[in-house]
Order: sequence, then structure tokens, then C-alpha cells
Amino acid sequence: MSSIKWLPAILAALSIFVLNSCEKHPEPETFPRRVFLLYSAGHSNGLAGALADNIRDITGEMTFPDNSALLIYSHISTSSYPTESYLIRAYRKNGKSVMDTLVTYPAGTHSASAETLRKVLEDTRERFPADEYGLLFSSHGTGFLPEYYYSNSSRYEALYSQSAERIQKSIGQEKENGISYEIDIRDFADAIPFRLDYIIFDACLMGGAEVACQLRTKARYLVASPAEILSYGMDYKNMAGILSSNASLQSRLQSCCRCYYDIYASQSSQAWRSATISLIDLSETANLAIECSRIFERHRENLQNIDFSTVQQYYTYNYHWFYDLCDIVEKLGCTEEELERFHEAFDRCVIYKEATESFLANSLGNPYPGFVINRYGGLSMYLPCNGGAYLDSYYKTLDWNFATRLVE
Repeated sequence: MSSIKWLPAILAALSIFVLNSCEKHPEPETFPRRVFLLYSAGHSNGLAGALADNIRDITGEMTFPDNSALLIYSHISTSSYPTESYLIRAYRKNGKSVMDTLVTYPAGTHSASAETLRKVLEDTRERFPADEYGLLFSSHGTGFLPEYYYSNSSRYEALYSQSAERIQKSIGQEKENGISYEIDIRDFADAIPFRLDYIIFDACLMGGAEVACQLRTKARYLVASPAEILSYGMDYKNMAGILSSNASLQSRLQSCCRCYYDIYASQSSQAWRSATISLIDLSETANLAIECSRIFERHRENLQNIDFSTVQQYYTYNYHWFYDLCDIVEKLGCTEEELERFHEAFDRCVIYKEATESFLANSLGNPYPGFVINRYGGLSMYLPCNGGAYLDSYYKTLDWNFATRLVE
């Protein structure tokens, strides 16, 4: 979720949630077969009210069986001062939803921090040995971009002489005492102490080739949106039941994608009918990168001269760093054999996808500040020909670029 998460913080709801979460109850004795962790990072970043709604939704009609564990890391205070955060287990007891606080993290612990992410995951595994672990990360997101670049790109391009090694990518956001904290995607990946079965991003612009490649060894599957995510976020009311069902993991994740899409596709307003979502098999990211590297090398001149205005965008306003990967490749003048090899690799990587016909468009004829979706491949990528020197320098530090040589 990014600044698109415009719902105001609901202070009364937050107060009720915190009081309930601190109430102590005996933990269920059965060790879980599956663990689902909702990492809710909304400390003073404008998302507190929406994230509190999400937690109420996921716990309100909870259907997790005893052999599954629903855990919530909650840091959703509206205060800009240091506040405590909690690791909570939610479950049913005597027909009622119970939220049992397992760990209280001291004030000053930053949720938009790789160190905290690692600690929460370690606490999760230590307390709940399981066969399957899933992480839903809910906060702001700006894809692969450096910290603060999304909102102030011109300043960064003007400071191009600064070393790219000092730049931080932006996942999550937290503000405390006037200081903003965000997580580098490389640090985010390194902080994951064991291989997860899936990662779901309820955060904007995370469905990119760059993000998928960075996380390729950290989880089996990734669920993310190439475009932004509107204020309501994922389908939290049905998510717990879907993820705890007896279906295969791939089927469960596909159902989560479909339910998310259905929420927005059914909206009456054109602007609110805005959703993109993809399920990515991270084990296939390396093969996709190999095919892309061959194409980028053979068609570099066309890549540098492509008319970016004709390529499917996933950005609003003029935040022009997210384009459809398939549409890029299809406009490079590839041979039929090259396209066939690319699409075979791509289809093994992006195994499920859904998109509405437009995104934040008041009308299809005049979509600005949104866009019409004429081509939906399901994975975004940076286009250097419409980027910047500073961003190019930074981009060279990413695993996707090491694998594909998109930026030389």
C-alpha cells in the first residue's frame, strides 16, 4: 500500500484492538501444521486506520483450524513517538475470537526495519514449528525504487554524484520523531532467516521482476501487484479461511488473488475498479532472467530507443518506472523463436494473474492520473530509456540487473 491508502486512522478502533491484544489467554496446545504471519507495519505512516480494519476483518470470522496458526505483528499506532509493538496469536475459543499477546517489543522498535522483520520471523519459528510458513507484509511500497525516490526523483537525479551503494530501496515506511524509516529490498531478503512457502505483499508496486528476483531464494511463491493497491487492500475477510483450506498451496494462493481481484472488479465506480495481481513461482525467476538477458543483448539498440509512451504502464501520474515486461519484450523486434522461448519461461514464472480494464481512471477515454490496461503480462520492469542516470547507477546493484544486464 502506498499513499493510495488514504483512509484516516480510526483511533477508537485502534484503542479497542490494543486492549484486546494485550489480554492473556492460554495458548492452544496443538502445534500448527501451517503458520500465517501478517506483518502489519503502519506506525505513523498514514495507514493505521486501514491496517486496523484489515486486522479486524481477518480475525472477525476466523476459520483457522487448531493445527494452523494465525499470527499478527502489529505496529499501527498513529503517534509519531516511539510506541510498543506486538506479536499476537489469533484463534477461536469457546466460539469467540481471541487475540493472545505472545511478545511485546519495546517502544523504539522500528517495524520498517530488516532487524525487526528478522526478529519477528525468528520468534515465529521458535514458538511455532510448522510444515508451512507464509508472510503477508502490509505497509507502503514503491517496488524496487531507492528510499524517497518515488516522491522526490528530481532531487536524487540532481545528486547523481552520490554513490549508489548508499541508496536504500523502499519497502515499508515508518515515521518517528520526524525521521522516516524504510527497508532496503536487499536487506528485506537477507532478513528472512528461513525459506518461506509464500510471501504476499499488500503494498504498492511490488509485483516487479526486480523484486521477484531479489526474493527468488527466500520463498516458493510471491503474490504481489505490479500497480498500486487501493485503500481496502487484500480480501482479509476470506484470506484466513482460504489459506487454511485443504487445497494445494498454489490453488490457495490463486484463490487469494482471485478474491482480491473480485473486490475491485465489482466496484460501481470506474476509478475504484482498479486492481492488478500476480502469483509468481520464484523458482522460475532465474530461467526468465536468462531469456531476458539474451533478448536484451541482441536487441539493445531497440531497447534503448523504444517508444516508452506505447508500452503498457503500471504507474499513476508521472511516476514512470514501472512498465509491463511482456509488452517491452514484444516491442523489441524479437524473432518468433525468441518470443516463444521468452513466453514459455514467463508463463512458468507468472502462473496466475488478474487485472481490471483500467487503474484509477475516471474514464477510459481520459484515464489520467491513472491508466488503461490494454496488455497485462503480470510483471513489471524498469525501462532505462525513461529513467535517469542516478536510478541507472543504483539499478546496477540489483540481482535482476546482474542476471539480465538491462542497464550496462
